[in-house]
Amino acid sequence: MKSPRLLASCMGVLLVLPQHAWSESLRPIRLSCETQGPAAIRLCDAVRDELARRGFSDQPDAEFQLILKASDSDQHGLRARIGVVDGGPMREGQEAELSIMDHASIPESALRSFAASLLDHTPL
Repeated sequence: MKSPRLLASCMGVLLVLPQHAWSESLRPIRLSCETQGPAAIRLCDAVRDELARRGFSDQPDAEFQLILKASDSDQHGLRARIGVVDGGPMREGQEAELSIMDHASIPESALRSFAASLLDHTPL
């Protein structure tokens, strides 16, 4: 009879520890977005979400800074690059372009994928 109580007690600890450990492992980063157009604004949100998924915490006082420069090229396109500031002058990444022709606007899934691709090519 003591086994179920012990198991329940251990399960409670297991459920609490991962959340606590996860919150302490977030790395501070500051994301600034210089955007022009509605899709560029949505891309900023997608980059912020992808950073969180990768274990970064967006904090205004963090020394390590990413600067997203993005602009809508038209209703179906978007150009963007990410610059990195880490204790020195900004290093700008290459400009990338997203173009969608078969939708009225850029789908969220395409923005998330584009955000991940931009970050994959950014030295974090």
